[in-house]
Amino acid sequence: MIKYIQGDLFDFVEPGVIIPHVCNNANKWGRGFVVPLMEHYLKARIEFDKWAKDGWDGQQPYKLGFTQIVEVEPQVIVANMIAQVFYVRDGSIRQTRPLYYNKLVSCMEHVGEVARVNNLRILAPKFGSELAGGDWKFVECLIDDIWNNLDVTIVEYK
Repeated sequence: MIKYIQGDLFDFVEPGVIIPHVCNNANKWGRGFVVPLMEHYLKARIEFDKWAKDGWDGQQPYKLGFTQIVEVEPQVIVANMIAQVFYVRDGSIRQTRPLYYNKLVSCMEHVGEVARVNNLRILAPKFGSELAGGDWKFVECLIDDIWNNLDVTIVEYK
C-alpha cells in the first residue's frame, strides 16, 4: 500500500531509502524534481552524466528501460530510471511520447529488486507524471503491482 505525505521529499530522507525518479534519454536535467535533487545530491547528476557520456556505468547500458543506482550517502540511494524520450527540433523540445510505460515497468522492477535485496524503503516524488507526461493514476497502479510488498512513500510537494 502506498503512503502519501506532503512536504519536501528531502526532509524525509534518512538512511535506508531509495529515491526513484524518471529521467530522459537525452541527458537533460533542468526542470522538475531533478532541480532540488541536484541541490541535495549532486553526485546523482554527476554519475548520470558519466553514464550518458560513456553509455555504460559498469552495471547498466544507458538506454530506455534501464536504471542507474547511485549511493549518494551511506544507505541513501538515488535510482535514475530512464523511461522518457524527447528530442529537439527547430529549437524547441518536443517529446515524441511523454513516457514509455513499458520502459518504466522495467526500471521499477529493477528498483524493487534493489529495495528488496538491501531492505530499503522507497521514498519518491510522483515520478512519471507531471513533466514526464504520464498519468499518475496509472503509475500508481504500477506501484501497487510491482512494489506491492515494499514500504512505499510518495511525497507530494507543497
